Amino acid sequence: MSDIRIIHRKEVDIQRWDALVSGPVSVFSKSWYLDAVCPDWHAMVLGDYEAIMAAPFRTKGGFRSFYQPFFSRELAVFGKGDPKAFLDLTREQFHLSGFGFTSEGPSDGFKTETYIHQWIELPAAVEEQHKAYSTNTKRMLKRAAKGALEVRPLTDPAPVWELFRNEKAGEFGHLKAADLGRLHQIMLNADEQGALRSFGGYVGDELVAGATFILNDQTLLYLKGAVSDDGKEVGGMFAVMDA
Repeated sequence: MSDIRIIHRKEVDIQRWDALVSGPVSVFSKSWYLDAVCPDWHAMVLGDYEAIMAAPFRTKGGFRSFYQPFFSRELAVFGKGDPKAFLDLTREQFHLSGFGFTSEGPSDGFKTETYIHQWIELPAAVEEQHKAYSTNTKRMLKRAAKGALEVRPLTDPAPVWELFRNEKAGEFGHLKAADLGRLHQIMLNADEQGALRSFGGYVGDELVAGATFILNDQTLLYLKGAVSDDGKEVGGMFAVMDA
């Protein structure tokens, strides 16, 4: 019998959980991030917190489905445990499983697909970063510099969230009001942890471009951002990302 048990979030020792969750991809398994994207999350815990893995699942009509929440890219095993044991448990305990997984381990019995996300090592010197920009990026930054655009750090993520809702909600038809609410909660929780970085591009008092990031283990995760039509004309998003 497996020594891994599945427990509800209320039973999780949050201090011990978050102490184990570390590394560049760890933000998606931090308790405060899970609280935002899946408030009723469960956890798989090996022994006395020797290893852990988040276990978000839904139950409908007695059918248990293990899934990857919106705005959460991947799950992973943290601590000293065999990833295969955790994968085997998902197969044993859930009728259907579909999730991103980064821990190394055999995937026997699972249908797998490879997804790619961008990972950029930023140089210490800003000048070196600028040299690597494409011709189009340099052109758009010059346009932003010549225009009336001003990039400001934001202490409140709400304006960026509202811009995303107004500009992107219609474009991404699969996003429901509840999903947008979860995105807002991620921003609020990250801000409470001191991990949120938000920037806005303004023309006068109008926000025309904005982006939010989460700083985690010296890795800056781009969360979400948006740009209006007016912002596109002045290279707003290019200037915000450059900030």
